[in-house]
Amino acid sequence: LRKVFASLCTLAEQGPLPVQAYSMIVRRMCPEVLAEELHRGWLADNRFAPTAASIILHVCTAEPRDVTLSTACLALILNDYRMRKEIRIESKLMWRNSFRALFHLYPVYRQLDKCFSKCFIQPMFTALEELFDTDPDNEDYETVSMLFSTFGRTLNDLRPIGVERLICRVREALVSDSEVLNCHIRRVFLHVLDLHTFRWEEVKIPEHYITGRLESMLMDEPRTELSPFVKPKRLRESSVSSSTHSRLRDSTSSPTSQVAAVRESMIIPTIEEEEYIPLEKRETAC
Repeated sequence: LRKVFASLCTLAEQGPLPVQAYSMIVRRMCPEVLAEELHRGWLADNRFAPTAASIILHVCTAEPRDVTLSTACLALILNDYRMRKEIRIESKLMWRNSFRALFHLYPVYRQLDKCFSKCFIQPMFTALEELFDTDPDNEDYETVSMLFSTFGRTLNDLRPIGVERLICRVREALVSDSEVLNCHIRRVFLHVLDLHTFRWEEVKIPEHYITGRLESMLMDEPRTELSPFVKPKRLRESSVSSSTHSRLRDSTSSPTSQVAAVRESMIIPTIEEEEYIPLEKRETAC
């Protein structure tokens, strides 16, 4: 069974995992034994958490009345969270993988039982905080960046204030001079900030924010094609100025005609002068 689970992880890296790949074998197993094997799998392999979530959802959907598997897995994942400090002392890999399992199992339990899914909310935020706090290394930063970029929108729907605190932690990490923050992790953190700015909708992020090629964006803009019946603004201005110069050249007979031509080409608003009334006539009129 462990070899089957390892092959499922490799198969999942190529694309969506088909249900037929594990349906027969997991439905014939005892739920308690299957829960223990899933638990061992998501602690040992950082790729197995999505596969474990798919297996739990498939078994519980096929047999809705049998809650043995979902209850056993929920008890195991919450027990890992309670004993996270002891797990971290023994193995940081298992400590990070238990946090990964929290995030991947939450959407499954939200579909199965919204009441039970509330048990995941506080542990998920605590997990990200501890990944920042406990003297993080390269793999810790990579884990928190991956989880935050993947499940940031879900976290924002649950607790927007908690997400704002985590965004501040991301900014602190970006401006720090830590040597464990490589270029890849900084790019993922920048992507998290862009997702937060554009309300976690990746399609709204400008392409040059992701590619970093501003020059190509300015050069690749398509030129607007005008109708052959519409002249561009510059051509219109040049035609008006040429007509004005032609009028001035035609009126070379006298200076008066030149002034008249200039007045015809320019629109000068006229102000009517007020009629002058002597002061004596104004007093008599009053």
